Amino acid sequence: MPQPGPFRTALWLALAAIPVAALRYFMKGWLDPWGVGPAAGSFFASLTVLLLFGVWWIFGDEARVPEPRFARAAGAFTLVALWCEALVVTGILVTEAAHADTYYSGPWEAVRHTFDSPAQHALAHSLGFPVRLALGLALGAGVFRLRRPRD
Repeated sequence: MPQPGPFRTALWLALAAIPVAALRYFMKGWLDPWGVGPAAGSFFASLTVLLLFGVWWIFGDEARVPEPRFARAAGAFTLVALWCEALVVTGILVTEAAHADTYYSGPWEAVRHTFDSPAQHALAHSLGFPVRLALGLALGAGVFRLRRPRD
């Protein structure tokens, strides 16, 4: 049975990111009753978990096709990462417009002290995207190498 390819996988991940991003808006403090701090709660309610899963799924599946191409997997992952970044920036700006206290306003007080406005927070998120993308691609390269069948 032929594999669906990394761009179809990317589409599924992008669709899954929408409810994850929406839930993140409402989940601040969800682990507080169990003594889990805001940093851990923010991580578990984030698109980072979905992207880490995406690294494994996209690069791992592409490594096992008859003619694997790292560039094809990297392109698909980049599209998902861009989409997730757009969702995060949107979440930050919606949080600002609604005057809400969500994970998008930052799980740490340092976010509020570092940036004069949520718009600056959103801009900083965007400026940090290339670094996070490079880390994702580096992890993808490792997964690609590990999941490739040995001759």
